[in-house]
Amino acid sequence: MRLKQQNKLDMKRYNVELRPHTDDGDYHEEDYEFDDLQEAIAFAREKRRDFYALTDYGSEGKNYDPRDISHKI
Repeated sequence: MRLKQQNKLDMKRYNVELRPHTDDGDYHEEDYEFDDLQEAIAFAREKRRDFYALTDYGSEGKNYDPRDISHKI
């Protein structure tokens, strides 16, 4: 189940960051969290146009120093 990121202390293991762009070239960041890697990859592929990064926070409850695993997309 994908959830919009609310609180860094309650983070799930995987994070997909999207950066949708506006017509004038600006963008904003949207973060989505997942417990399951395959679900995170499927979501990132579905949103490929706005995809920026897929990160792995490792052990549950860790909210710092994520590993970039965007190459899996």
